[in-house]
Amino acid sequence: MSDSPQEIPPLDIAQLNWTKLLGFEPSTEQLSAITAELEPARIIAGAGTGKTAVMACRIVWLIHQGKVRPDKVLGLTFTTKAANELATRVRTLLPKLKTQMADPSVLHDVGEPVIMTYNAFGAQLLKEHALRIGLEPDARVVVDALKYQLAFRVVSNTEVDLASVGYSPMSAVSDMMTLDQALASYMVEPFTVAQYCDELVKKYLATNYENEDHAKFVDTLQKRSR
Repeated sequence: MSDSPQEIPPLDIAQLNWTKLLGFEPSTEQLSAITAELEPARIIAGAGTGKTAVMACRIVWLIHQGKVRPDKVLGLTFTTKAANELATRVRTLLPKLKTQMADPSVLHDVGEPVIMTYNAFGAQLLKEHALRIGLEPDARVVVDALKYQLAFRVVSNTEVDLASVGYSPMSAVSDMMTLDQALASYMVEPFTVAQYCDELVKKYLATNYENEDHAKFVDTLQKRSR
């Protein structure tokens, strides 16, 4: 089958029974978002205002307008719960909208939208294209829960007296997670940070002024940079 979305004839918006389709009559703003042109856009609204319902209906609307094929739609969310909710709504709406099409058979065997979390999508890309970047196809994406477990394991096995540098195990793990996020955001390698800390220690050790506070600061810096 051709990838062209023009195989699906468009629907007349005036003929749609929105209440039957959505379970409620969309507001003017919601209807505008659902039927907007296929171009970059964003929806700004508070919690519980129907954003997910509008997003799901927009996906289905674009499909049934012949602007996109179902299997060419990618929906990404931050949480598994949101991904499941959006996917469920889309799967529920597609059959409903089919009943309002003159020829619903045009949607037979054309796949369905892919809806998942950003992490899951990244893991799928890695699995499919790992060999292209010199990695094994079974390589895993380290999610936050696993990062936390690894950080806690490192902290639990450290020989550093955490209390002497003002840390508890939980606060140390929390700071490690924060550092990890910062490194990822700024694309900085851990080695670069460690090297900077070593240079900082050397700088303060080389200073001429010595007092109790200065010595304590350098000692703490050395311990924390291990």
